[in-house]
Amino acid sequence: YDPENIALNYAYTEVYSRSPTIDHNFLKNYRGGLSYSFNKQPKNIKPFGKNAFLNKYKYLTLIRDINFNTSVTSLAFLTDINRSFNEQLNRNTTGTSDALITPTFNKTFNMVRTYDLKYDLTKALKIDFNAMNESRILEPEGRIDTQQKRDSVWNAMLGLGKNTHYHHTVNVNYTIPINKIPALDFMSGTVRYGTTFDWLRAPFSADSIGNTIQNSQQWAWAGQANMLTLYNKIPYFKKINGKKPPGQTPKPISPPPAPKPTTPPVPGAKPARTDTTKKKEKQQYDIVEYLARAVMSIKTASVNYTDTRGTILPGYNRQTSILGFDNNFGGPGAGFLLGEQDHYGGDKAHYGIYAAEHGWLVQTASLFTPFARTRVRNLNGRMNLEPLPDLKIELTANINRANSQNEYFRWNPIIHDYTSETPSETGNFSMSYMMLRTSLVKDRSDHSSPLFEQFLQNRVVISQRLGYANKRNSSGPLPTQYADGYSGTSQDVLIPAFLAAYSGKNASNFSLSPFLNIPKPNWRITYDGLSKNEKFKKYFKSFTLSNAYRSSYSIGSYATNLNFTDLNGDGWGDGLRNTTGDFYSKYNIAAVTLSEQFSPLINADMTWHSGLITKVELKKDRTLSLSVTSSQVTELNGKEIVIGTGYSFKIRELKLNSAYFKKPIKSDLKVKIDVSFRNNQTIIRKMDPEYNQLTSGQNLLSIKASADYLLSDKLSLRLFCDYIRTNPLVSTSFLTSNTNVGIALRLTL
Repeated sequence: YDPENIALNYAYTEVYSRSPTIDHNFLKNYRGGLSYSFNKQPKNIKPFGKNAFLNKYKYLTLIRDINFNTSVTSLAFLTDINRSFNEQLNRNTTGTSDALITPTFNKTFNMVRTYDLKYDLTKALKIDFNAMNESRILEPEGRIDTQQKRDSVWNAMLGLGKNTHYHHTVNVNYTIPINKIPALDFMSGTVRYGTTFDWLRAPFSADSIGNTIQNSQQWAWAGQANMLTLYNKIPYFKKINGKKPPGQTPKPISPPPAPKPTTPPVPGAKPARTDTTKKKEKQQYDIVEYLARAVMSIKTASVNYTDTRGTILPGYNRQTSILGFDNNFGGPGAGFLLGEQDHYGGDKAHYGIYAAEHGWLVQTASLFTPFARTRVRNLNGRMNLEPLPDLKIELTANINRANSQNEYFRWNPIIHDYTSETPSETGNFSMSYMMLRTSLVKDRSDHSSPLFEQFLQNRVVISQRLGYANKRNSSGPLPTQYADGYSGTSQDVLIPAFLAAYSGKNASNFSLSPFLNIPKPNWRITYDGLSKNEKFKKYFKSFTLSNAYRSSYSIGSYATNLNFTDLNGDGWGDGLRNTTGDFYSKYNIAAVTLSEQFSPLINADMTWHSGLITKVELKKDRTLSLSVTSSQVTELNGKEIVIGTGYSFKIRELKLNSAYFKKPIKSDLKVKIDVSFRNNQTIIRKMDPEYNQLTSGQNLLSIKASADYLLSDKLSLRLFCDYIRTNPLVSTSFLTSNTNVGIALRLTL
């Protein structure tokens, strides 16, 4: 209740002007606000925190740590009022005295109210609520120059005006106390639920179309595992993990040992035991330690999953009062205000039906805004491994799918009920993939591809499988021909055959759905242990090898096939066919894409003892796009080799006769040269008739050289030369070369 929590503000501006054509023009702006803000560090209570019995056992930590806060963390609200009044009267410039000229008015009167509440129920469970309400205060026409008009404005303002927009967000964050269980203390997790709600008023001149309400909900799960904590539960593993890597602790320098006195051998005595046995025991110990480290390869792992849904419903006939409810605290329902999507559950029974049953929708056929439902799902996983010392592997996987369902849900005056018209679904799909089995398959000299030929053969296999599964084909499958309703150009045949061929899988057991379920891992591998080898130590300060693989499968967009019907609900449709005799697919998919990058295939970064830096890198990539509509595959292949070197020349002193450089310059001249050669090819592969054509491609030679010299801590000088030569592989393009040479002077302020 401290007065410091309250703030008031008020501003008034008046502008008056006139001219030979304007009798008077005055603009008045009023702005005022009232705000309240309260923040507190609430008292946290642990009912069982001092219980001796609970403190004795680790497995009772969950009960011991039960806590709650006695009050909210923060509470705030703000009211902002903004009124603008403009009156203008033009002069009579017509030359006639009977011309009737009346003033024109332009008025706006808006009020914005915001509310904010944060409540940490416990240390792990936190809730925050934020709401915003926009309203318009309607004024009588013309100048407010009578007491009746003034009273009307005051009454409208005290009634908080007519609501035009309401918005609120609710977020609940919970830290899962799984790490309080001793056996699972290496794991941690969080879950978040967020929801939004919006009510948007219809234009004042078009109340018959109703208002629009929309909401969203998001579940976000995150889990992490620190496997080192798990491994340290085993004493032997903990001992291994406690060892410092070689080379971290310098060995103390000790004087050489004194020579041992030699004694003559005693006749008949056994020869002295050598240290061979100790060496064998040490080697066995090292092998066991390496095996133990291999078992402890996984260091950390994490998984993140988000599921976001939203609904937009036009034609809502109720107003908004408190927390988004109508005046009777009925519509649109507490569930919808907190993010509920399908009141009945499932995909067929949606919230629109529930709202219609409760009379919350306008009964008009002139509603041309679709009822829409959206859903976006993202799954990302990451794992870090270290199977051997200095060998680090990072694995990643992801899958993303987004879809939107739209329909016109409106009143039908003929049947006196609400109907769903022209339902449709659109979306996109992508996931991490793997085409490693076919990465090294080469094309023939005439650009024909064994993989493309395998793709063409797979079509018969996929067609036969679809024919066996779908009982609506008339003739039944034949051993060496396409099944009825699934020809070689059918979308349902092409996509699985394409994916199976270029991923190196068997078409006889490959998934028939274009929406795959399990993402494949991609990786990045780094090894820097060679610099610790005695042979490499002589020449290199550091020697790092790396390899990275990234691949993806994506459907850029898909849409519902309006010709597809499925009254039986088994997913195969009702047997309707297109002009080529194939069954209609549920979705129209224009194209699917596979991409793969070895970036790098192999990379070696070396730093020599002399200061010389060298790099050798090989890259390889390919992108395959299947066009379902044109029955062709477009293949882009790229190969690149990069060789780089650099050296830092030590320059003792550089004297410049200048007032700015009073002292000699002492800096190193850093020289770097990178040479790369890249080959790109684009090949189009047609199915019917079968042919392969190189449509574009080039060989690129790139040379980049630079020399950098630091003149001062703020001024640097750089000389550079970049050369690129492009040699086309087709006759429709020309050989080109570009050379850029220059000097760059950079001043840092």
